[in-house]
Amino acid sequence: MGVYGRDRGVTEALRERRPGKLAVMLVSSRPGDVQQLGQSLRRQRYEMRVATSLAGMDAIIRSGERVALAVIDLAGLGQSVWRHCERLRAEKIPFLVIADQRSSSVQTESLLHGARGVFTKPVGGEQLAEYVRATLGG
Repeated sequence: MGVYGRDRGVTEALRERRPGKLAVMLVSSRPGDVQQLGQSLRRQRYEMRVATSLAGMDAIIRSGERVALAVIDLAGLGQSVWRHCERLRAEKIPFLVIADQRSSSVQTESLLHGARGVFTKPVGGEQLAEYVRATLGG
């Protein structure tokens, strides 16, 4: 998987459509994390939509494409991420959050804004894939 820039990544991600697969949106400002987590989800046959910024996440949502689940890595996204999580909730897109460290305040914020779960780094690719499979019922 290539490293996505802010605008280029959204455009390329929207072009990578494969019919018949569930779409998972991965939001992360760190290209290394995108690669690691994305590889594991692709092996499980999930179609990926990648956003490297909150603006990219909004663009994917606005595209009208059906996203079954969002995985949001909080690192580098700032406090405005919670407003974007509310948008996911309003669009009825379930999401889970990945945090750099265990924190009761991050867990509380995540759940208050509608997260289905909170992972603490490091997150194993297989662990994430299993959680996605259980959440999507597949």
